[in-house]
Amino acid sequence: MSKLNRPRGTQDIYPSSSLLYQKIQQIISKLLQKNNYQLVIFPTFENAELFTNSLGSTTDIIHKEMFTFSDRKGRLLALRPEGTASVVRMVCENKLIQEGVELINAKGVVADYQLLKLVVDIFYELGITEFTFSLNYLGDNETKENYKSELKSFIEAKDIDLCKNCQARYQNNPLRILDCSIYQLLKKFNFPYTYDYSLVRGLDYYTGLVFEASLGENKALLGGGRYDKLYQEIGDIDVPALGFAIGIDRLINYLETSGLSSKLLENFNKIDVFFFLSVPEFYPDVLD
Repeated sequence: MSKLNRPRGTQDIYPSSSLLYQKIQQIISKLLQKNNYQLVIFPTFENAELFTNSLGSTTDIIHKEMFTFSDRKGRLLALRPEGTASVVRMVCENKLIQEGVELINAKGVVADYQLLKLVVDIFYELGITEFTFSLNYLGDNETKENYKSELKSFIEAKDIDLCKNCQARYQNNPLRILDCSIYQLLKKFNFPYTYDYSLVRGLDYYTGLVFEASLGENKALLGGGRYDKLYQEIGDIDVPALGFAIGIDRLINYLETSGLSSKLLENFNKIDVFFFLSVPEFYPDVLD
């Protein structure tokens, strides 16, 4: 066994899965182009402040998942833990409003539907017909703050026993408690509920529609939502926007375990003609 192993939290993609990875990228890229999306490429690392300010200082991404380091001048940088904040920073920095991986400068239910329809199209193109869509609406900043206040009052009145993580969230952002203990909270008081309404996502910048998609018993494969105030926070411009991200690793795992991968890869990157010459003097004739 090699003494130099891959770092914890990383993975290698071997040929058996890399072909499927390419096929997924091809399908998604084709659908994005069909819907007039354009590719944007941003740095692997950013100023750490971009994420601590936009994602929320109490989120799990900041505390548990983000890798930070300092450059030679002592500036704190971070490996990019997600893409939305980088897209917003790029648009604000260049003063451009354009459609990229995120649907930018788009407001209203028509834009919401367009993005959700795109998700469904991606699943269908991959041969996935059985999936669960969870939707919720968080309201704008004002309604979110009102809901936080009501939630804290409810928890105090019922004297709910919170876990250690939720005790910290209670002080800083009580909405994050719903991510952790919604089942415990609602079941304890026999409150009739639909799981959709517990969906708050783990990032502070969401202000309206939020959604997740799950396949069978797998965890959320895809998630996103609307973040109409994020451009004001980062670049002081008023731009409504929404977007989503897909967990490619989970998607590949699902396609392989469900048997869909073999059908998906039929005739993909197969060689039509292959020849081999073992006599060097014939090379010029073949290559002519």
